[in-house]
Amino acid sequence: VMSEPPEYFSTLAPTVARAVEVAAAGGHGILFVGAPGSGALLAARAAAEVLPPLSDPEAAEVAAVYSCVRTFRPTAVRPFRAPHHDVSVAGLVGGGTAARPGEVSLAHRGTLVLDQLPELHPTAMRVLAEALRNQRTTLRCKGAVVTHPAAPVLLAATMQPCPCGLRESCACSKERIARYAERIAPLRPFFDLRVEVPVRDYKKIVADALQGECVDFVKNRVARAWEVQQRRGAVNGRIDREDIRRLCALDADAERLLDYASKRFEFTTEHGHQIVRVARTLADLEGCDAIKTTNIVE
Repeated sequence: VMSEPPEYFSTLAPTVARAVEVAAAGGHGILFVGAPGSGALLAARAAAEVLPPLSDPEAAEVAAVYSCVRTFRPTAVRPFRAPHHDVSVAGLVGGGTAARPGEVSLAHRGTLVLDQLPELHPTAMRVLAEALRNQRTTLRCKGAVVTHPAAPVLLAATMQPCPCGLRESCACSKERIARYAERIAPLRPFFDLRVEVPVRDYKKIVADALQGECVDFVKNRVARAWEVQQRRGAVNGRIDREDIRRLCALDADAERLLDYASKRFEFTTEHGHQIVRVARTLADLEGCDAIKTTNIVE
């Protein structure tokens, strides 16, 4: 587990960097899919780099959680937690004789990274999904009920495209790949973004780093998008379906495009809501009040 991530953003492929920026700007869960050596975990860690610092009320919330484990941490730095995929249920959501907060609570107002998500124990995954849905954990200790907050602003995870992860020489059957993908079903609704992480050689990594945008510019755009959402009263990644139409206004062309796409690709209602939430963030990054066609397309 790391308390603070080192700098990773500048090493990302352009498409991955854009997805990371959008996830950080709107508090969207992001799932990185990549073969071994692609840098999917690096991309997940990079997502934490561009988040704005904690506000004073957020810092107070985080300090209260960490006081339960008697740990001091920098007040302005958002928590960053990256538990191993064999973490126990108690380690992930909390428990024990002292009702100690788990990783999801220690990541409150920060980033929770789950590497090799399909390898997480099914029970741990289901309990984590409940905690994320409620934004808190409820633990029983010596006849008392203890509640800890559990609202990471960024949920990032990685998985391989198939169980073996061998890409060109993969021998996995379609059924085996489908079973592998189905393991993450309890947490799938929390990922508004899914991005493929390409395997690159060293020269390509260096070239992307040299041509990439300065991370400070990205941080400034993310901070401005956060300010817009604070004035609106809701983080885009947590907009409920009841508030979608009120908070995510589409212009006429964008409305027609989304309607066409939903019929053409047979989107579920939840898929449509995910698209609109992400498009709302894209519009915020551009400083636009209404969601445009270009936002829906991206």
